Amino acid sequence: MLSKKKRTDYLTYIEETPIHWDKLDKLAKVASREAVKESKSQNVAITYLENEKIIREYPNGRKEVIGEVAEPEMPTYILQNGGVSLSEE
Repeated sequence: MLSKKKRTDYLTYIEETPIHWDKLDKLAKVASREAVKESKSQNVAITYLENEKIIREYPNGRKEVIGEVAEPEMPTYILQNGGVSLSEE
């Protein structure tokens, strides 16, 4: 059995190596679907993101918007005199 450090190092390697991203994406989707099925089978509400809205779905099917995710503002950089500075806008 691998030590916790070796497992962490291995997972970090997988996360940071582009060739593995497709596999990691597929695993995340499968794990998410299984978690949703498990939650629903135990009558537990699930929370997910839909069109920038945070939705809580209850076991009876009722949906509630509990928040929104704002698109992050991107900083504006200005190139001047061979240097780059952050815009104050």
